Amino acid sequence: MDSKKEMLLQKKKIKGKEGSSLAIVICVSALFLAFALALVSVANLLLSGANQRLDQERRYQLAKSFAQVLDQELKKYDTMPPPGGNTFYEYACKFLEGQYGTYDPDHPEATVFHYTAAKPAGMEEAYGNVKVALYKEGAQEEDAELAGEILPEQAETIRKNKLLRYLFTMEVTVSVQDQSYCYRKEYRQMAVYQVDFSHNGTRIIWNDADSQWHELSLSGAVHVIPPGEMIHYEYQTDEMTGCSFQDAGQYETEASPEGG
Repeated sequence: MDSKKEMLLQKKKIKGKEGSSLAIVICVSALFLAFALALVSVANLLLSGANQRLDQERRYQLAKSFAQVLDQELKKYDTMPPPGGNTFYEYACKFLEGQYGTYDPDHPEATVFHYTAAKPAGMEEAYGNVKVALYKEGAQEEDAELAGEILPEQAETIRKNKLLRYLFTMEVTVSVQDQSYCYRKEYRQMAVYQVDFSHNGTRIIWNDADSQWHELSLSGAVHVIPPGEMIHYEYQTDEMTGCSFQDAGQYETEASPEGG
C-alpha cells in the first residue's frame, strides 16, 4: 500500500512540474512576442523618422541649390546685359525699378512677385514643388544726394557712384505634401544711374575721346568751364545702367505651407 501511495505522489509531482513548465513556456513565449512587437514598432518609428529626414534633406537640398543658382546669376553681371538675354539679373533689375511697390504685408499681391518653377522632365514628385518669391524694401541712404553742385573733376566719381536703393529679398520654397522648406536670401542693391550734367543752365556731356565737355551731345560744341566754377549734376533714377547685389543675410525655415 505504501508503495502505491508513493507512486501516486510521484505522479502528482511530475504532473505539477509539467504544468509549471508549460506555464513558464507560455509566459516566455508571450514575453518574446511582446518584445518582437515592440521591435517592429520601434523599427516602424525609425523607418518613418528616416523617411521624414530624407524628405527634409530633399527639400533642403533642392531649395538651397535653386537659390544658389539664382545667386550666381545675380552676381554674374554689374552692368545691364544686352536686351533679350532673359537673364535673372536683368529681370531682378527690372523688378526693382518696375511696377512692383516696396513690400507691404497688407498688400502682398501688389508688392510680392510669385513664380512657380516647372518640373524638369523625369523629376520625381517626391522632390516637391519649387516656388520663388521676390520683394523689395526701400533702403536708400539718407545722406545720398541725387542732385547737387560739384567741381568738374569730380564728375567721373559721380558717374561711377553706386547708390543703395533697395533691400532685395529672394525666397525659394520647396513644398512636399504638407511640409515645406524656405531658403531666403537678402541683398543690398547698389545701383548705377545715368547722370545729367549742366553748367549755367546748359546741358553738357563729357567726351572721353577728346577729354572735353560738349554741349547737348558728344558731337556738340565744346563747352569751356572757367577754373573754379561748379557744375550741376542730377541722377536719373529712371535710367539705371547697371547694379550689383551685395549679400545682406540668409535665413532658413522648416514649416508647413500654412506656416505651422
